[in-house]
Amino acid sequence: MLALLFSSPAVAQSVPNVLGLYQGFSAITLWGCTNPSDSKTTSGTGWINIAQQTGSSFAGDAEFSTLVEGTSVSELMSVSGTVTVGGSLSGTASSQGSVGGAPSGSRQADFSGTFTQAGIEIQFPGGPVGIDSCTHSGARISVTRCGNGVVDGSEQCDDANRFSEDGCSSECITEFCGDSIVQQGLGEVCDDGNQHPGDDCEPGCMMIPEPDTTLFRLAGVLVLGLMQRRRIATGRIRVSSRGA
Repeated sequence: MLALLFSSPAVAQSVPNVLGLYQGFSAITLWGCTNPSDSKTTSGTGWINIAQQTGSSFAGDAEFSTLVEGTSVSELMSVSGTVTVGGSLSGTASSQGSVGGAPSGSRQADFSGTFTQAGIEIQFPGGPVGIDSCTHSGARISVTRCGNGVVDGSEQCDDANRFSEDGCSSECITEFCGDSIVQQGLGEVCDDGNQHPGDDCEPGCMMIPEPDTTLFRLAGVLVLGLMQRRRIATGRIRVSSRGA
């Protein structure tokens, strides 16, 4: 009875906020292929942008690409799903693939995963490929969130926002004088990729204005005029007396 009287009230838990831009890697492994050289892991890079969340439901888009024997293979996806209080994810991705810039077909697949403050881990189901008797692992995606104030994974910086020209770009890449990008928000007026003096862009990414030579030219004319008047006054200018 006393335990009931003095027990703490239950604290309602809410689902985490998964909104944000996430960047990272994807990987898919083939194994059991008839040709041993086909059994391998292929990695790619890309992003997931979760732009909408209402309660436990979220939606966004994503893109991942990789090079396969020198050819770009990419997949543009729209994703939607739900997140639990504990951070478990489940949903569906509809994708449009391309090989070398040409459409390669569309597909839809379910996924499961986990969300933490560091980022998102997603796993798509695997199965037979149908080519060379291979089996695939299903794509595994590991991405970190840019803008959470914590430097995660491949991020160079994270200043808790997604604005550029403040020292940390919207993609969590460090911005500085000498990175070949003119950051007007940092006061740069030029950026030639270095901080060497004496070239078109000075250290600090500032330009030295061209000197105004007008005063120097006027001063030269005045000096020459004064020198000529002095020579006349002292008789140093000779007049030729030779006749024709």
